[in-house]
Amino acid sequence: MSKGKFSGKGLLKLTLAGVVLTGLLAPAFTIQAQRAETLLAIQGVKSITVLEQMTTVSKNPLVTMQTVEMEPGANWPPHRHSGPVFGYVLEGEVIIQVEGNPPVTYKQGQAFYEPSGVVHQVTQNPSSKGRSRFLAVIIGEKDKPVKLPAGPQ
Repeated sequence: MSKGKFSGKGLLKLTLAGVVLTGLLAPAFTIQAQRAETLLAIQGVKSITVLEQMTTVSKNPLVTMQTVEMEPGANWPPHRHSGPVFGYVLEGEVIIQVEGNPPVTYKQGQAFYEPSGVVHQVTQNPSSKGRSRFLAVIIGEKDKPVKLPAGPQ
């Protein structure tokens, strides 16, 4: 590996660490999945693990980090992603339903995981007044689209 470059798991760890350190994940919160906490008292920094999930990574992983903003009542059409999605609700609430599961409402400060290739049947802001905003970290594959139609693979 050449100096200054990261790939595979190293890139993923670096990217996810960057999310935590940006301060986006600093408030106290709860999550639906098993909660693991790591408190680190180094020069006023607190690191809290909000989600741990085993996943597979392709030979040429490409990590995409997106913020998704949804106006009141907005719905995102059904779709799937070429890789797993790790999400964190920054503002408001979002209802997410993935293929084979009931819809789940995630609130500000909660994290979620969506397996690779599974159809996201519902992605909705349930509020009639406030917007919702979440951070999505998608581990796709270089030269392949991140978002795919909901139809058969």
